[in-house]
Amino acid sequence: MPIIDWEVPTHLGAVLNRARRSGTNRGHLRAVGASPPGHRLTTTGHPRRWPWPAAAFDVLLITGTPGLAETLENFPMLHALATLGDVPLLVQVLALTSLTILIPLAALSQGFRRFTGPQQGLLVLAGMLTTIAGAGWLVLLAFSPLIVVALLAARAL
Repeated sequence: MPIIDWEVPTHLGAVLNRARRSGTNRGHLRAVGASPPGHRLTTTGHPRRWPWPAAAFDVLLITGTPGLAETLENFPMLHALATLGDVPLLVQVLALTSLTILIPLAALSQGFRRFTGPQQGLLVLAGMLTTIAGAGWLVLLAFSPLIVVALLAARAL
């Protein structure tokens, strides 16, 4: 069982003691737990929900990039945007790397609930890789109505 140790500056000590005694601690003040010897400190909190959609988006990027690249070959600017400069393999490698980080991290962090410091760093890295790999897709999705109108206008001319 961890030993609870309150780590607060001395000027907040009186406020903290008053809040503990009166029972008005509404979650604004939290104790920092010291782990028993031999255990690493972990951070706890609400489960992070963004890694699950990020993992699903990684799978979509890995499997869908070749098809999207083939579909957009007639539109060189859109093809370059969706495939990070005409390199669809780069999108797939970045997404696969992110997914390779997220899968073991989900198991090690109890479903993205408890993290050690290095695990949080890996989570940030996986998020960055997913964002970079899917940036072109996200821009295409965000501006797809404008792109469709522009393509229809170009065909009409």
